[in-house]
Amino acid sequence: MKDILLYFILMLVQPMSLLAQYTGGNGRGDYLVGGNGSFLSGLDGLYTGGVGRGDFTLFYALCTNPTNGGSIADNQTGCSPFDPALLTSSVTPIGYTGTLEYKWQKSTTSSSAGFTDIASSNAATYDPPAGLTATTWYKRIARVTCVSDWTSAKESNVIQIRVDPVSVGGSIAGSTTVCSGTNSTSLALSGYTGNVVKWQYSTNNWVNATDIVNTTTTLIASNLTTTTKYRAVIQSGVCSSANSSDATISVDPVSVGGSIA
Repeated sequence: MKDILLYFILMLVQPMSLLAQYTGGNGRGDYLVGGNGSFLSGLDGLYTGGVGRGDFTLFYALCTNPTNGGSIADNQTGCSPFDPALLTSSVTPIGYTGTLEYKWQKSTTSSSAGFTDIASSNAATYDPPAGLTATTWYKRIARVTCVSDWTSAKESNVIQIRVDPVSVGGSIAGSTTVCSGTNSTSLALSGYTGNVVKWQYSTNNWVNATDIVNTTTTLIASNLTTTTKYRAVIQSGVCSSANSSDATISVDPVSVGGSIA
């Protein structure tokens, strides 16, 4: 009878682990159900007394997903194609019972949408592949192995790996020939990738260059007295800068009529 009652009681305790051997003396039948959790002893005193009593203890194993997914680090920025550094685990998930397991997800859409699973990404850290050409967001998801799905798993923070496109200098339209002295020529930049850092000019075919403070896409060159070349300097994010093609303003000397003897 005692064994039958114990069977029904054990069926009510989920999940649970190993059922141990009978212990005690004088005909006692004490039971221990071992595992990971809290002790329940004596079934609220239902079986008490001396010789022949049937005391038992339930030690039941919990299976609980984390209450917090922890944190990963860190945001990075690079030039395309970029080889990111290892994404590390800065804070371990907490509030779980069981054995942790992970998967990582990525998105090229935004920090809050478009995430997809990364195959074979089951460690606390993740090393993104080299050759990234687009800004990508990453997050880590944690659960315990005794849970069969990821529905109640907890997410980490989201980190961004920003990938800047390679700088492209573009080209300048407006090359012309003017007469020395009073003149004005409009130059326009197009076909570039990045930001205009400055303009430059040279009167000796770029042996020497002089900076012009101008971060717009147009420049007015005026009152030239010698042939001069112009270009823009472009930089995309952290990528190396690039020069545009140049435009040449050729300057002819002022006509001089001379004299007749």
